[in-house]
Amino acid sequence: SPLNGPAHCLTPKPLIRAMQRVVLKSVGSPTSDVSKRIIYCSRSSSSTRRLAEEEELLSRLRAIASKEGAELVVFEKQAATDATAHSPLAAVINAIQLFQSATVVVGVHGASLANIAFSRTGTTIVELGFGIPQAGHYLHLAQSLELKYVGIRLRPNSRSFGATEVSLPEGGVDKIANAVMEGLKRAERMDGGDEL
Repeated sequence: SPLNGPAHCLTPKPLIRAMQRVVLKSVGSPTSDVSKRIIYCSRSSSSTRRLAEEEELLSRLRAIASKEGAELVVFEKQAATDATAHSPLAAVINAIQLFQSATVVVGVHGASLANIAFSRTGTTIVELGFGIPQAGHYLHLAQSLELKYVGIRLRPNSRSFGATEVSLPEGGVDKIANAVMEGLKRAERMDGGDEL
């Protein structure tokens, strides 16, 4: 493909970067005193692609956050909408600012990961996804915005995107934990001015 990536629904890199600049300029910077933030995009309330090992993964992410002095935020689309039902615009702004403040974002392939469009350069994105060309959206988005992308393939499932539940491969929680730890360490090096 002319974009050097999967040829499914890819927005050109300059357009993605321009959109990010315009949106972030309008919304402004998040106000937070948290220097390290891990966002886990949960699909527990979704009808598809719920992660079978979610509780085990969340337990591991909580332990990492505690050990590393980071904040763990569990982002759920429905909860984000309900919290600001009186102001849908406020929900959008909150989501933008949350993802702008992320150090690491982890999630199963799904709509919540589209919020990485607002993440800062260098943010680590850990997508639990599928090794098929139709699932390259978030890899392309991460590459376009100079985010550190880590793809962890889910166990093969004949229903793929339509599966009610998806599972990690053997050692998957460890792989995710390692990627999160590396993302936190990478952010520390970036904040210290070291080149990566």
